[in-house]
Amino acid sequence: MPEYIFYFVLIQIALLVPSFYFYRFILRKIGVVYIKTFSYLCTIMFPILFIWLFSIVNSEYIHPWIRSEKFDSNKWKTQERQRYRMANDIISTKLLLGKSRQEVIEILGTDTEEGPCGNCLGYSTFEPIEGFCLDHGVLEINFNNESKVDYVRINFW
Repeated sequence: MPEYIFYFVLIQIALLVPSFYFYRFILRKIGVVYIKTFSYLCTIMFPILFIWLFSIVNSEYIHPWIRSEKFDSNKWKTQERQRYRMANDIISTKLLLGKSRQEVIEILGTDTEEGPCGNCLGYSTFEPIEGFCLDHGVLEINFNNESKVDYVRINFW
């Protein structure tokens, strides 16, 4: 879980008491009968709702944007721990499609892995959120019968 979600949750916890009194004030203004009950309910439910909505926005928009970076061949070869940021750019720009095995190695370097697929190359992406998984994230480059790149994807080997 990224740090900013942790901070968001801490802010929500810090605002519980002030929000209780705020909800109580609003509920009294609109004429609700069971003010204390509804104040407690709002104080508990709204932070849960906000955290849920923030988590969805984070996973769909913020996190991919922070983790993305334009592909740079020199950086790919020298900064292996940053590869996960460039892997999606390689896939979305279709940089490798139609290239030969030798051309791929010139672009991405020689530190390849032989994977479970028959005719493919793999480059570890060193995904930091994987932790201690048995499998690891790999940029899998599959070749067709003519030894040209057919498709590229992120897979676990």
